[in-house]
Amino acid sequence: LYVTATRGGDPALDLGREDFQVSDDGSAQKLVTFERGDVPLTAVLVVDSSLSMRGAPLAAALAGARAFAAGMAPLDESMLLAVSDRVLRKTAFTADPAELVAGITGASARGGSAIFDHLYLALLELERRQGRKVVVLLSDGIDVDSLLSSRELEPVVGRSQALLYWIRLHATERGARHRSAWRDFEEHAAELAGLERLVERSGGRVVELPRIDRAE
Repeated sequence: LYVTATRGGDPALDLGREDFQVSDDGSAQKLVTFERGDVPLTAVLVVDSSLSMRGAPLAAALAGARAFAAGMAPLDESMLLAVSDRVLRKTAFTADPAELVAGITGASARGGSAIFDHLYLALLELERRQGRKVVVLLSDGIDVDSLLSSRELEPVVGRSQALLYWIRLHATERGARHRSAWRDFEEHAAELAGLERLVERSGGRVVELPRIDRAE
């Protein structure tokens, strides 16, 4: 388990083994090894480039990806997935920020959206990596084309050691209704709530950005 502890927003560096308790399904676990220090991060950035993200939302998502790349520590590695209803761009894992974001300049929004399918792909990519694992999703959360549902993704998230962080860009008004060949209005609303549930289950969080100009 990789833990970041804060107090008042600042790192809490005076905590010891006795300050932590770990349980698995309610059963207390013995702490065998306890170490403090910076552990390299392995991340997959999933940038939603579907049609619902056209214009300012996609520009904000790309700016957020560049900001993430610029903030990488020397031993961190990241992969970038630009996706719609298919993978538009995929990089190898790299420690070079410039290589990570190369090619996304001038990217355009096109196609449908398959968020759950590509979250599954991101988790598969991280299975073979070591260290702290993170998936960062930059998206409005609209998914009209995924074959996988949030329920089907739950056991995958449960087994994974990766944390999910959703930078939620509101490309459409809250409460907007969507339907597709796969799901009706109510099912799409349930899937949007399901995405939040997956993030919470992973131990990550949803970062709300009601103003897309705050993406950086």
